[in-house]
Amino acid sequence: MKTKNQNIYQLVESDQFSCPDWLASQGLEDPAVQKLIEKACQLATAATPRRTRLLELDSLATGLEIAGILNELKVDGDTLCAAILVPALNAGSLQLAQVEEALGPGIAKLARGACQMDAIRDLQMQAGAGQIDRQQVENLRKMLLAMVDDARSVLVKLAERVSFMRQIKTRSPEFRERYARETEEI
Repeated sequence: MKTKNQNIYQLVESDQFSCPDWLASQGLEDPAVQKLIEKACQLATAATPRRTRLLELDSLATGLEIAGILNELKVDGDTLCAAILVPALNAGSLQLAQVEEALGPGIAKLARGACQMDAIRDLQMQAGAGQIDRQQVENLRKMLLAMVDDARSVLVKLAERVSFMRQIKTRSPEFRERYARETEEI
């Protein structure tokens, strides 16, 4: 069985990933949660192309890393499923309608909330380019956060940022600083 600390990216890329092994390594023993997560993994696996936009990482592995971060916080199974699927949704290789059909409206709504928070990043980039002023961005950021129906969506987005920060440690200092600042502003 694979351990919690093994690199999930290596396991997925080498086709050694096993959902039951991952569930066991995470201590997830509830059969209902296991079934949901297995469905989420199947959806993420079927999504093609399976690459995240910025770092070109496998979206299934990224989703599993995000879910692992959230599992340490003892979140529920719906949140873990949303976390597994958000990278594929953000990459455009999976649609919310597919998530809703396979896993229900609750998980789709959580995933949609996390994906909508990308609008904050887009606004920050526009402000950095001088297209809109910082006060407008701050007001819009507050409004977008207030619109999130479920705080679990915010947790998914924050865990996604933690995962991202872990992955950029080998990038240039300028790249790391820019995205660290972006994360701080979220």
